[in-house]
Amino acid sequence: MKPANITTGLILLTTLFSPYYTAALNHNSSAIAAKPVPTRVSAIEHHDDDSFPEFSIEDFHLVQNIAGREAEITFTLKSSGLLYYNVVLNDKDNFDIIETSGFVNNNQRHVSLKKTSTLAGNYKVIIELVDNNKVTVSRNYDITLE
Repeated sequence: MKPANITTGLILLTTLFSPYYTAALNHNSSAIAAKPVPTRVSAIEHHDDDSFPEFSIEDFHLVQNIAGREAEITFTLKSSGLLYYNVVLNDKDNFDIIETSGFVNNNQRHVSLKKTSTLAGNYKVIIELVDNNKVTVSRNYDITLE
């Protein structure tokens, strides 16, 4: 995590609502769905801190409109407690391409990243979760855009 992202995350964690949002992709018949990746991750299995709220990342999908050079990454984040999330799409050089953030509190949140003018290549989706104790858990997904 870059220092600027940590600062941004901590500032947003202290606010009630995140000002970031992402519009949904208007799908048409040329949209191509990518193969889904593993869709359920438990914080308890991958983190030593028992106080971190249980969470899952479900229904992770990548949908592309190759002709329109558009891509949308969607998933559902479920949590048993308050979590701040920051989702970043990085290119092969580890530069942030697009990001979104917000909160989920003892419920679920549909998260969407939409990118226009996409270039073919390998990318990484980084999902960072921060709890009230400022403990951070990260999940990374490698994707390929055509």
